[in-house]
Amino acid sequence: QGARIGYDSFVAWGAALLLVVSPVLPVVNGMNSMALFWRLGLNPEEIHWFISFPVSVALLLSLMALVPSKPLRGGVIGVAWLICALLAAFYLYMHALQQPGVLGEQLSQGGFFQPGIIVFTVGLLAMGAAGAIGMWSTPRTRLAVPIIVGLAIIGLGLTFTDFGGLLRPDPRLSVTVERAPGAMRHSHQATVTIANAGRNTLIVSQRSLQPNAYALTLERQAADNGWRDITQAQFVQRGVRRYGAASEELPRVELAPRESTTLVFGVDGGEHRAILASAPRPVRAEVATFEVPEPVHVAEAEPDELAPLPGEPDSNEDPPVVPQPDRVSEIEEEPEEDELTEPTPPEPAVTEAELRGMVRARERAPRFYFVVRHPDGETTQHTLELGGILHEGWRIEEYNPDRHSVTLVDEENNLLVLRRGESGVLDSAQETLEETENGEDEHEAEEYRNREQEYDDPEQES
Repeated sequence: QGARIGYDSFVAWGAALLLVVSPVLPVVNGMNSMALFWRLGLNPEEIHWFISFPVSVALLLSLMALVPSKPLRGGVIGVAWLICALLAAFYLYMHALQQPGVLGEQLSQGGFFQPGIIVFTVGLLAMGAAGAIGMWSTPRTRLAVPIIVGLAIIGLGLTFTDFGGLLRPDPRLSVTVERAPGAMRHSHQATVTIANAGRNTLIVSQRSLQPNAYALTLERQAADNGWRDITQAQFVQRGVRRYGAASEELPRVELAPRESTTLVFGVDGGEHRAILASAPRPVRAEVATFEVPEPVHVAEAEPDELAPLPGEPDSNEDPPVVPQPDRVSEIEEEPEEDELTEPTPPEPAVTEAELRGMVRARERAPRFYFVVRHPDGETTQHTLELGGILHEGWRIEEYNPDRHSVTLVDEENNLLVLRRGESGVLDSAQETLEETENGEDEHEAEEYRNREQEYDDPEQES
């Protein structure tokens, strides 16, 4: 049997030795595989790929090198090499490098040119060489060498191109502009909506180098027709969370497929554009251009410069001569008492809120989509979670998934229950518990009041 073991077996054992040594060498920023999990506190399941996988491949390779028949030995090692190479490439590039969290960020910063990854790659190449040597020994098995190599090239090409772009994130960008609330120092606010229509996680970050990371930039056109970056200076809010200072760094956003988020910026008059571009790879950037109206300043005219109103005679001209009508024609019939009607008083201006829809995702808090109609005719859209402030102290206090309704409470503990598609008045004097017209809404509001009393009663609480 010793005579049947060729030098291809020794190449396979050398490859196994390199695979065993690779977890001990630095993998990311001077840390080996064990230190990577101790210091960063990663998921314990990842340790199987960084430690158990190369050790298991080395053990199997050592056993396969003992197969007596050289062509059979080469074929078994070649097929095993193809499977291991594709699995390692798919895990490192598609999973570890592009996953949200610390591991993907560390790998993107350090790259694959680390001692542990280089030794592991050389070990895989030596394993493939051992299989090729064994298959090349007979004319019948030589044809398997280019077939296995071709399959490996196709598999690696699909992996590093995200399967032709099918497994890439697909960012969508849109911007809506509305007047800013009184507390904001800018005249308008721009709500930038980022949605992920792809099949991979979309990471929005200004510093990340991961392949699926995009950087958002908000620019304003300057006087010289150039563009000035105002992203950092004028960011104020993400979703329902407001940031204390506009100079805070733009937060890192991780969007799973079919998810979206909103970022709010304070803007003033002029031409603006929002750009969502990928720094690591040359892909088409998403650009949304919008224009913010300039504030209008009305100058007051001097009294002597005021022009006469239409139909009003000029003071410098003689008044026109109006013919005096006949006295009889001036007498009109007085209306009878039955014909006297009082003028209809104008309807009070109120603010209405409509619950357009709600989104419930697995392991995420439900989100609610509202449309608020203001007395001046302006309409605003809001996407909030439980506890979010909708308008002037009205907050989302409770969600009933059975009735598809939400309970809004203001600062004076007035309640408003809305179902999907219903509208209500956001006015403390209009909507109270006693004035609730819908019986089911009144029952739901009464249950909420009872729970509030139970929490406030110390005897029941104990």
